[in-house]
Amino acid sequence: MSHLVNETRKEAKERLVLGEICAHISARLAAVNDDLQRVFKQCQGVCLEGQDELIQVLQELYGASKAHERFAADLRQAEAKLQTAQAQKAKIEAALGTPAKAEKSKKFKSIDKEVQKVSGFCGGAAAFSAAFFRQVNRRL
Repeated sequence: MSHLVNETRKEAKERLVLGEICAHISARLAAVNDDLQRVFKQCQGVCLEGQDELIQVLQELYGASKAHERFAADLRQAEAKLQTAQAQKAKIEAALGTPAKAEKSKKFKSIDKEVQKVSGFCGGAAAFSAAFFRQVNRRL
């Protein structure tokens, strides 16, 4: 009988030690769980901030590319006008013969004025295009 009592006492002590170990492990796992939840929330916050920033940059880029497309279309239209005006200018010069006669002609003067005006626009559009690409490259 004494043997049975000793075995029971030994088993009780072992269970007590096992209970203490499990309690310690349980507390440690709870702390690890809390730490993991905190890190997850921080990561989620950082991801949301990055996503918001990315969306903002993409919206800026979209707006800038639309503006660039409009200016590029205007530039193509102005270049077509410039070519037409230059062709008309050359045609009038050829028809009038001498440059002195051409410079006195009202039609020549108006076409020359149009050529100057459109040439200025084409140069400004090219400068805008270069500035646009510099800005996009800086953002990326």
